Amino acid sequence: MTLTSSTHDTSSQTLLEGIAIAANQLLVIEDDRDAVQQALVSLGRATETDRIYVFENHPHPETGVPTISQRWEWVARGITPELDNPNNKNIIWEEMLPRWYAAFLEKQTISGLVKDFPEGEREFLEAQGIQSILLVPMRVRDTFWGVIGFDDCRRERIWNEVEQAALTALAGTVGGAIIQRRTDAQLKQLNQDLERRVGDRTRELQREKEKAEQRSRELERALQQLQQAQTQLVQSEKMSALGQLVAGIAHEINNPLNFIYGNLELVEEYTDGVLELLAAYDRSYPEPTAELQDLRDDVDLEFLQQDLPAMLNSMRMGSERIVSIVRSLKTFSRADDSHRQAADLHVQIEDTLTILKTRLVREDSIQVLRDYGALPLVNCSTGQLGQVFMNLISNAIDSLEGVDAPTIRVRTRALGGAVSIAISDNGAGMSAETQAQIFNPFFTTKEVGKGTG
Repeated sequence: MTLTSSTHDTSSQTLLEGIAIAANQLLVIEDDRDAVQQALVSLGRATETDRIYVFENHPHPETGVPTISQRWEWVARGITPELDNPNNKNIIWEEMLPRWYAAFLEKQTISGLVKDFPEGEREFLEAQGIQSILLVPMRVRDTFWGVIGFDDCRRERIWNEVEQAALTALAGTVGGAIIQRRTDAQLKQLNQDLERRVGDRTRELQREKEKAEQRSRELERALQQLQQAQTQLVQSEKMSALGQLVAGIAHEINNPLNFIYGNLELVEEYTDGVLELLAAYDRSYPEPTAELQDLRDDVDLEFLQQDLPAMLNSMRMGSERIVSIVRSLKTFSRADDSHRQAADLHVQIEDTLTILKTRLVREDSIQVLRDYGALPLVNCSTGQLGQVFMNLISNAIDSLEGVDAPTIRVRTRALGGAVSIAISDNGAGMSAETQAQIFNPFFTTKEVGKGTG
């Protein structure tokens, strides 16, 4: 039987771009389950597997021993889903899959052809129609959190080391995103409980106001301080988690990418030298032997001389595109960094637009009009400022749903010793009532679970 490598018709660039899109979806999609599901869809398209799923570790509900259960799944057309399979719930590691458990604790992946697996594992996998598999441990804060798996049910595939390394980096990102979104949900509930308690306490203070006006003012000041502290806590935790989420995958991609991109110039130089040498041979020996002429015809030398430089140029453009994506992710990952430095605000804006590119294209092909003036370098916290741009442009995208010719305009100007940045859209805008509340902590016009204010 002929084995098919996972790179059969999927380039490394396609895989890396698919991973970048999945990571972006984990960042920008508000709904917890939808974010992970959309990320799995993007990975399915990029890897061309038949089934992708996420299992989560948890204590057994009765005995408390280490157990794992399936939580998410994406399947290709024609492939049977396994999400509701009871055999994929409450799997006790030591009883069912001790070899896998030991490997995952050592940060190792499990991959190969199912027919080559031990009998017990083979029976478990073949029952789900799997021919080859890649299982990647998901580690969050150096803890084994769960597993993300890639099944091939219609062919046999061998995953190479580069693909496994890239997917390993993404696995931690997925686990971190899930944990962070659960934390956000808990914070949201905490905020709602706090607002309810604040309302109850405020009404109580109103009833006591006639008896003790001074006491009411003191409690009001304490309430304001509590709200400010809570706002700072929510923002700090969110930015810290988002930074860790993005920095992990950006770091893992950056090292092999720098090697590839750094060597492209040498490859072009070597190629030019070889082509010059061949041209010199043509000039010195214009009448090649019959054997050389046949070989020249077989390899289609004239075509290679034209196509090879163009191919290398395409590889350079693709590498530069990935470098831009990674740079944008690294910039966004520093959103919780309070260190101030001189920064080019136009670069900050472009990095944000790069991260949101998939939403700009998907949401009715939103046009972005840039009206940039000459700006000096600005001493600022680049990570926090990037988060401001992310929120403003994301909200602009949300407001353009259903708008004909949706447009976002970004205008920058230098004003003496200050700069002006205006981000506008041609959506419906805000009512006067909404504008009056935009600086209130936790105020939002979005549905529950869609925004924190």
